[in-house]
Amino acid sequence: GGFIAAAASEHDWTGQILLIPSPRLAGFGRWASAAWAATLCKAKDTDGRTWEGGSAPIVVLSGDEARTQRLLGGPRNLLSVVFWVDDPGGGDADLTRDAWGVARTMYDAHVRQILFDGRPVIRVNLPDLAPATIAAACYLWLHASVAAAALSRVDPLAMPVADQWRDIQAEIAEDLG
Repeated sequence: GGFIAAAASEHDWTGQILLIPSPRLAGFGRWASAAWAATLCKAKDTDGRTWEGGSAPIVVLSGDEARTQRLLGGPRNLLSVVFWVDDPGGGDADLTRDAWGVARTMYDAHVRQILFDGRPVIRVNLPDLAPATIAAACYLWLHASVAAAALSRVDPLAMPVADQWRDIQAEIAEDLG
């Protein structure tokens, strides 16, 4: 987690790409994107100055041509964090092995294309999709986002916009009686 945070703090990367190999990780991708945005999209830094930055990572499923176009045809300051699962588990073993071989080929092509284009890549290998492995990936990702926020002089635990929203909701609830 610290490596991701340190790498992001040393470069002007205003966005991230999460490349995931399987629809089974789509929920994790949505959560990871939201967690990164909640931690890094702040209006004020730790010294109270206005801070313009942070973004929600774009989640790309391996083989998604439209998002690949966005990644490689878009801004050059996007950090790609690519996740791979060594053993997806579940289903018929031969079918899973064959399908995963095709997915692995597409995934490797994606990563090679990103690297060939000279873009930064951090690769995270997960051994499987067991709940404990996904929990560990969540911990790693959340730790990296908090560290990146702290290195960017953003209070990673402050949520000023969400606080405003809760205040507005409380006022509306009070008005409604």
